[in-house]
Amino acid sequence: MLATRGSRRKLEIHADMVSRSKVQETDGSFFEAFASLPWRQENRRMQSLKEEEEQKDRPPPSEAAAGLQPKRVVVSQQERENLYVEVLYTVKHKVGATTSEHSSLVDELNDYTQEAFHFSRDEHQRMMTIASDEKPPIVILNLVVVEASGLEAKDADGFSDPYCMLGIVPGAVSGGDRSTPPGSPRVSRSSHAPPAEEDGEERQLNTHADKLRKHHSFRLSFKRKPESRPSVVSSPSSAGSGGGGGGCGREGHRDSLSHAVPAKFIRATTVKPNTLDPRWEEKFRLDHDDETSVLDAVSKLNEVKGVRGMARFFKQVAQSARSGSGGQDDFLGCVNISLQDIPSTGLDQWFTLEGRTSKSAVQGRIRLKMWLSTREDRGVSEEDTWSEVIQQQKLFELFVKHELSKYRGPSYRWSGELPTPATTILHQHAVQGDLTELQQAVCRWIAYAEQHQETSLDYRLLLKILKQLNDKFTQDALTYEEQESLAESFKTTLAHCFAVLRKLRKLFPAGNKEAHRKLDSLLKFLAAFSGMEIFRRVLPFQKEIRSEIIQTVKKGCVEWYGRLREQQQLDPSGDDAAVLQSLIKLVNEVCSHCFQAYNHHNQLFMQSVSVPFFATIYKQLEKLVSADIQDTVGRLCSELQNSDIQLSTIPDAMSLTMGTATFELYMATKDLYK
Repeated sequence: MLATRGSRRKLEIHADMVSRSKVQETDGSFFEAFASLPWRQENRRMQSLKEEEEQKDRPPPSEAAAGLQPKRVVVSQQERENLYVEVLYTVKHKVGATTSEHSSLVDELNDYTQEAFHFSRDEHQRMMTIASDEKPPIVILNLVVVEASGLEAKDADGFSDPYCMLGIVPGAVSGGDRSTPPGSPRVSRSSHAPPAEEDGEERQLNTHADKLRKHHSFRLSFKRKPESRPSVVSSPSSAGSGGGGGGCGREGHRDSLSHAVPAKFIRATTVKPNTLDPRWEEKFRLDHDDETSVLDAVSKLNEVKGVRGMARFFKQVAQSARSGSGGQDDFLGCVNISLQDIPSTGLDQWFTLEGRTSKSAVQGRIRLKMWLSTREDRGVSEEDTWSEVIQQQKLFELFVKHELSKYRGPSYRWSGELPTPATTILHQHAVQGDLTELQQAVCRWIAYAEQHQETSLDYRLLLKILKQLNDKFTQDALTYEEQESLAESFKTTLAHCFAVLRKLRKLFPAGNKEAHRKLDSLLKFLAAFSGMEIFRRVLPFQKEIRSEIIQTVKKGCVEWYGRLREQQQLDPSGDDAAVLQSLIKLVNEVCSHCFQAYNHHNQLFMQSVSVPFFATIYKQLEKLVSADIQDTVGRLCSELQNSDIQLSTIPDAMSLTMGTATFELYMATKDLYK
């Protein structure tokens, strides 16, 4: 009985298998293929996730691999040699006291220059000879008399009328200095000597003419004349501030005195009446030629009636002023500053006012800004710094390229920091060329931006440099050439960023951590750039960056879809079965791309630039996919409607394959529209 039942079961199973085999033979395994479609779709999704996981720790693709051609800056050999000589000349004639962040070693600077320029020792010696034969530059003291506070009241109404005299005076190098008041740098003895010692000091200056070329100081003194308006007289030999003078007559005598002594040696500020806290904000440029200026100044000042020498210059200027105004000036104080103590980075400092002697009682302080620069006799205006700006930019480019060549990691991980010799050379070149902080920031930005278009840098580094430029930006402070150069740099940088975004699928694969960080940095860079004042001022007619990003995303999406069609060899005029298979692969790839865009890229775009990335590309892809499917599917449906299908007829394999493929395309399209 049991054997009979077992045999019956075997017969039933065998019969079922035979039945199924006959069905499969009849329908060409249509139902099996149909049932496997959901599994195939799920396998594709799992494969996509697996690929994302594999991308996780890989280095991101390079821009060159994505088809972006690097922009290379080529410098001719002659330009390199001229720039090299300029650097050697700059190092040879360093100005200002060296600060802690810069190098004072000339050999170290020359060695780094030779290394960065890749010149041989013989070439270095040849160009060093050229630089040494050049005439030394003339040192310029740039001074801004900003303000004073807490001055002594000399008028009956409780105020004074202060004014300032400015100049550079030679100082003696022997003898003891009296103490320097708090807040003032070290000063030479000649600037502090009491009146009784001036004649002897003057003889000492004439005896030690060679020392005059090495030791100079800056003097400031305040005076005031009762019941009269004070004025200010300045001299390139010393810095002083004073109050005094009588109305228009006093000012007129001050002007005549300024004409008597050459303008090269005297400077004057305006008068600030009825105040103990005057504010001037007046700038002066004082020549300080170590070879000729000081001795020439002494001889010129001797031509002024009553002025017997540099050491007594300020005192006798005040006496001459009194004789023209008919009154007595009151001394308010002075400041003496050794030029040797002015750092190359400049000074912005409050100085306590001193008396003429240690017994003088004065009060108050004054704020001065001072920095050194140079000028050369090249037949061009001192205000024309365009050539120095170009040189500074080229130096930045060369040093950045050199440091990148030594960096062993990916260029986008380089910090952008230059070594001390490089920053010292750039600093000295800017100081001697009298480049403003804004001009230096422009040069730095252009150099790094151009390098980025050749070798990808970190967008966080570019943003940092751009913010520094924006903080210093004042439109009127740039020349037409400088602003045009900056505008061109902005345009090419934005164009490069948009070109990178168009290659988003290739350059920023989903799941790649480093690529994700780079994309985040790029979008934050563009967002910050669009909100900066410098962007609106330099490119007033530039389209809004957000709208440019949206258009770029759309263009990139269309370009990517076009490449995908080529990869799938989609030819609507080809064989129907091949067209269906290509469409299936195409739609599945589009589904995978949309899935990745939603999960990885959409949030970055929304947070950084408020661009709905997923919605933007989905609309584009929906149109493109619909256009491709409509022709093929429409034609197939038309053929099915016109065909005479008999249910009793066994369909051929091609018909079954077409049916399965059509349904698979439907499922893929359904996933896309979910």
